[in-house]
Amino acid sequence: MKKSNKSNSFKPKSNAKKLFSFKQLSKKDLLFMLYDIVVAILAFFFALWFRFDGHYTEIPKTYFSAWLNFAPVYAILSLVVFWMFKLYQSIWKYASIAEVKRITWASVILGIIHTVGITLFYRRMPISYYIIGIALQAIFTVSARFAYRFVIEELNKNAKLSNA
Repeated sequence: MKKSNKSNSFKPKSNAKKLFSFKQLSKKDLLFMLYDIVVAILAFFFALWFRFDGHYTEIPKTYFSAWLNFAPVYAILSLVVFWMFKLYQSIWKYASIAEVKRITWASVILGIIHTVGITLFYRRMPISYYIIGIALQAIFTVSARFAYRFVIEELNKNAKLSNA
């Protein structure tokens, strides 16, 4: 008589564990995450600051308050979106156009999230705030990843020269 293996016949595969597994994070990844939190917060502050000609005192309190209240939520959402786009699983010493594309798409999605989120829950901000904030966040994110690649390449080049 053949035994039925019905208990093991259907096991849903959960990618949730894989998606949010923190075991594989290195110190570099944690530093990038911390950097991304700071960038998510400061990019939109600078956008507000630039919008009001670099005068902190000219920023209306309603705009500043909306930014301040939404910033922590947005920083966490940024980490989640970057995680979903595998920006913490990349090997950045080999950063390429594929990573730039992922950062670009993540930035577009985050821009939509930011625009909708802050508008729905706090207030509508000036259009330039959204455009500048999204651009700054994308530029700072790409810059850090490629700066990492550049530093690694220079260190390797210097190591090869000193060994020769």
